[in-house]
Amino acid sequence: MLNNFIAELIPKCSGGGFIKDRVHVGMLGYFGEDEVRSLLPGSATEEIVKISDLQKRNLGTKDVAIETVVDGQIQTITEKQTYWLDATAGGRTPMNKAFRTATTIIAKWIRSHSESYPPIVVNITDGKPTDGSDLTASAKGLTDLETEDGNVLLLNIHLTPEFSSAMLCPSSDASLPDEYARMLWRISSPLPSSMLTVAPDYGLDLPVDARGMAFNATIDDLIRLLDFGSQNV
Repeated sequence: MLNNFIAELIPKCSGGGFIKDRVHVGMLGYFGEDEVRSLLPGSATEEIVKISDLQKRNLGTKDVAIETVVDGQIQTITEKQTYWLDATAGGRTPMNKAFRTATTIIAKWIRSHSESYPPIVVNITDGKPTDGSDLTASAKGLTDLETEDGNVLLLNIHLTPEFSSAMLCPSSDASLPDEYARMLWRISSPLPSSMLTVAPDYGLDLPVDARGMAFNATIDDLIRLLDFGSQNV
């Protein structure tokens, strides 16, 4: 999903034969029992890079199976796609530590980009935090950060193997299946009016009190949410 998103984002930042650094990108992941560190290719310590720099750091191409419709029949084809991440699932999920790490990184970035559109943080998770049951305080530390244009926005993408109806940017936590999902909704940022205004351009019909959360949405919906969140800048 993230590889597809990066691949789609790069050409949207291109013009006149070169990439314009409209976006800076940082990525954090979990390692081992409690380590949180950068997923940026080529560096485990670099925090945020320009999109033109990230484009150069791809890890090559790999074969990806894609379902498509041919003559009314679903067929699986193989395409070569550029990739930047080769992540695997496993280990613990110190999510509070991830939020605190992101807070430190973004606070530093804001000091040099105080007039920027506020950073957008996307938390993709399929499990409960393993370093405390409540994310409220660490998430608030992140969303309390602000540029001259507003507060940091936190979007949460919650993926679970449990069967449940998909939801995209719900305005209430009433239909979410458990307390963990409801907590993620509570810490997700209310979408600002600037986002709601352009939402229809991305096929999104959102209520005025929508929050930046996706629950068990399709891959296409998740990429659309990531695209919608970033392109609004």
